[in-house]
Amino acid sequence: MIIEAIITLISVVFKVLFAWINLPQVPTEIVTSIDTYLDLVFNNLTFLGFFFRPVTFKIVATSAIALYLFSKLYKVTMWIYHKLPLSSN
Repeated sequence: MIIEAIITLISVVFKVLFAWINLPQVPTEIVTSIDTYLDLVFNNLTFLGFFFRPVTFKIVATSAIALYLFSKLYKVTMWIYHKLPLSSN
């Protein structure tokens, strides 16, 4: 519910900010080719289920994101820590 409201708010802001830009319509050939590609990708995701369980993908993706963000968070924390004035008295 909250996420839906945030996404709606962001889309409204984008529409207001970029409403003055008049872009032409995308050609139908490009739209159909993108739709075909996306259908091909998402319709064959069940095929991957024969080899990998979806739970495995969720765990691996979550772990990868956590490890990547931990290194960034550690660097920022250490940078802030080194900026603190600590006396040796």
